[in-house]
Amino acid sequence: MEILLQERLISFTRAACCYCILVYQTKSDKADKTHATIMVIPLSASFHPTIRGRYHLHKRCLKEAVFRQRQAGYRHVHLEGGFKVVSSSSLASSRAFVLSNHAQRSFETATTTNTNNNNYNNNNNNSSDVSRKIVSAPNGIDFRVTVRNPDAPYPCLCLPGALGTGSSDFSNLLYDKDGGLGPEFGIYAFDPRGLGGSVNYNYNSNSGSKDDATENHPAATVQRDYPIGFYVRDALDAAQVMKTLGFDRYSVLGWSDGANSAIHLAAHPDTKESVRNLVVWGGGAYVTKDDVDAWESLRDIHQWSPRMRQEKAAVHGGSMEYLQQLNDAATDGWIQLYHNPQTNGDVCLSALHQVDCPTSVLHGSKDVICATKHAQYISRQIPKATLTIFPDGKHNIHQRYATDFHRLVRKFLTETMDDEASAAAAAVQPFISTVVTSQKEDVPLI
Repeated sequence: MEILLQERLISFTRAACCYCILVYQTKSDKADKTHATIMVIPLSASFHPTIRGRYHLHKRCLKEAVFRQRQAGYRHVHLEGGFKVVSSSSLASSRAFVLSNHAQRSFETATTTNTNNNNYNNNNNNSSDVSRKIVSAPNGIDFRVTVRNPDAPYPCLCLPGALGTGSSDFSNLLYDKDGGLGPEFGIYAFDPRGLGGSVNYNYNSNSGSKDDATENHPAATVQRDYPIGFYVRDALDAAQVMKTLGFDRYSVLGWSDGANSAIHLAAHPDTKESVRNLVVWGGGAYVTKDDVDAWESLRDIHQWSPRMRQEKAAVHGGSMEYLQQLNDAATDGWIQLYHNPQTNGDVCLSALHQVDCPTSVLHGSKDVICATKHAQYISRQIPKATLTIFPDGKHNIHQRYATDFHRLVRKFLTETMDDEASAAAAAVQPFISTVVTSQKEDVPLI
């Protein structure tokens, strides 16, 4: 089924209410006719967006994601099912409109021609170009970075979630046979300090002497700790790594805890100019009592699924006892953000309005670790943000729906990679968020 979607904004008054009309035409594969549907959306006087430029529409089926294309005022898409229209960051309101059957009327029109030339086929990359680098940062720590496509023109820094490493949390981007984000994007998956391969001090960075460095750092290895500003610290660590690798400008992708650090990286005055564009999912801008209760419920690793527990333990040497120690420290670190008067629950809330780059916020509506309200808040507070919701997604949408996730992120990065494209995206703010239902991958639910 082909759908040719044309957007129109019609300002007229009926019972003191404005209406927005969306018209799409459906061409039947079996008949030489086109079925067009008009969708009428009532808009209040306080909520009257202008439909212009870029916006997102996604199908509710299990195959291809909807394609966006700006061509002669049309959007060429493949679609099955209904739309959900939700306000985004270009508006102060979070009011939602659902297009239901009673708001539509249908009629027959002349035949249309398929002019959709979108092509998402990529050269399948294998994992032979994936390598691990140890980067000696100026802060005295050797950081491990897992790299795919090192010669690609567009580097992407990937920040993992809590207790995660670059290779464990971004294995799909690094190793998937579909090419991940594609050959034009270099993946730099970062291990935060004290985790994975980032556990050694660089003895030559400060003094040139191993003995002097050992005296300055009595611990044999870097320990994972959680001071009040650990999200900012992790962000600056990652920025130092990218600078050491020779990159002045790059994209940033962050999941869960990595999303919070990614926002700080894109907002911090010392690093924000380096961030071309930002993709975050599973992050939270603030801590509530409900969040504290959720974290406490997951403190005991025996409450996790066996598969998740085994995989996390394997990342950190296989010891369940050590994994429990790491999780206790992380849980205490998160909870202190709620109780400490210095933060008063602020994770990255105060940094959101300082993010200037184009931003894509993605979220699973069934995420029990980080509620959807966080993604909605983040997308409204970052000036150039859009929001994508996976209706059946949980916390690990990038793994559970890897193929569609890669496609969405690739499209966003491509459209906002150049300075001119970024400026155009900023000038034309979308107000419709995407809703995606995708094919599930064989990964554990979290």
